[in-house]
Amino acid sequence: MNKSLGVAATVVVLAGGGWVGASYWSGVQAERWYQQSLAEVAGETGITLNTLRYTRGLFSSEVVTQVLVAAPAGSETGMPDSSFSVRQQIYHGPLPLAAWAGVPGAAWAPGAAVVRTTLQTDEQSWTGHLARWYGGQEPLVALSRVGFDGSSVTEVSMPPLQRDQIEELKKLDFSGLQGHFEAAAQNTAVKGTLTVERLSFTAPATAEGQAAPGDVQFALRGLSSRVDQRKGAFNLMFGESGLRVDEIRLQEPGEAAPLVLTGLDMVGDLQPQDAKQVSGGLRVTAGKISLGQKSGTGSLRVALRNIDGATAEQLQQWQRKLAQKPDDPALPEEGLGLLRALLEGNPVFSLDTEARLDAGEWRGNLTLNFQNPGELDPMQGPLGLLDALAKGTAEIAASQGLVETVLTDMGVDEIKAQAAIEGTTPSETALHDLAVQQTQQQLQGLTATGYLRLDAGQYKATARFEGGKLFVNGQEIPLLSAADAEAGTAEQLLNEDEAAPGAEEPAPAPTAPAQNRKK
Repeated sequence: MNKSLGVAATVVVLAGGGWVGASYWSGVQAERWYQQSLAEVAGETGITLNTLRYTRGLFSSEVVTQVLVAAPAGSETGMPDSSFSVRQQIYHGPLPLAAWAGVPGAAWAPGAAVVRTTLQTDEQSWTGHLARWYGGQEPLVALSRVGFDGSSVTEVSMPPLQRDQIEELKKLDFSGLQGHFEAAAQNTAVKGTLTVERLSFTAPATAEGQAAPGDVQFALRGLSSRVDQRKGAFNLMFGESGLRVDEIRLQEPGEAAPLVLTGLDMVGDLQPQDAKQVSGGLRVTAGKISLGQKSGTGSLRVALRNIDGATAEQLQQWQRKLAQKPDDPALPEEGLGLLRALLEGNPVFSLDTEARLDAGEWRGNLTLNFQNPGELDPMQGPLGLLDALAKGTAEIAASQGLVETVLTDMGVDEIKAQAAIEGTTPSETALHDLAVQQTQQQLQGLTATGYLRLDAGQYKATARFEGGKLFVNGQEIPLLSAADAEAGTAEQLLNEDEAAPGAEEPAPAPTAPAQNRKK
């Protein structure tokens, strides 16, 4: 029996030693995985990550990482710093002890690691404000289970928050946030969702930066974002990502009714087109938009085709460099080179819009086919880009009632503004009648010149650009080329110099004596 106990004890010791050794090795691997992740994030997003502390133990490690978020190029100085730090508790495999340590949501299961990530609060940054709002609660927690193959499953959560008088807000109601993401090894594929049941706040109104009477009330319900992407050719992430909001409600002070938007859905996608090119697009739909008695629906679709995949990858890298070093003098020329490379593939841009409102319907389409014009000179301005446009078409059709209503409303606003400047207060009836009169004059002028056609209760217009010429409803519209514009500008400057005070008058041309003139 003693022999059996000795054998059992030996097995336990060997098993324990093997587990400890495996845990130590897993900790070493976790550190390598962490360093690799930093490099991948920096390379794919342009975000700078700095390791402030890495303490590796036998069964777990603790890491503090600084996330430096560069201000967007051209942003105003004095903007608050968006950088922050995160603290990660890494429980080593092959049997992470996160559940034994009492980590909420952790389970006893084999794996490479369990990682718990929280915000490292700093009283001088926005994380300090967030921590004060939540009191003793952690504002943000992410729990990741890392598999032996490097894949991961992550749960993200923010607790609910209801507060009165929080910073500039009079009231805040936040239902909390829940997220679930699954990522393949080395992030070659990612799929997940993020949801917020409700978010509402009340804030004092402002006008031109000054306090105004009344409050602004904002409410959002049923926010969800989703992603389903995989890494493919050219190191690009193909697939879809989207955002949906069940309802947005905005009540401005002084307005009788709120602006309500329901069923807002936005989806962006990127797909391989062939072995060399990719295509992408954006779809935006609004189930219903209402303001008082007015309501309607609408949609917008943007598509890009014939995009060179290798250049698209280089363009992403260029954007990261621009975010990190916006003042680099070499980046503008590099960006122009990438633009020329994109134009080599003859890309196509299209925009389709539709709207159905109480006053009528709208439908529009725009298609632009681009080409490589050779040298691109940014000093020529927009006219210089016409050389990159091979051809284009546009078509709009709108109900007569919709066009007249929109133009009349715009006219009322313009007349009101002019009356305020002049110190007069015309009646609403007079305002409306004058705006209607102006609208009819505008539309009659546009139809008389052929820019608009009234056909079966719809105002229609078509435009076509090809061979350097623009046609609207079949009529050619003269265009000023970049060279002509430059010459015209030079001539205008010359004329201004000649007309300047103090400029010498040119000597009159000599004339023949009277007796020598031909009769």
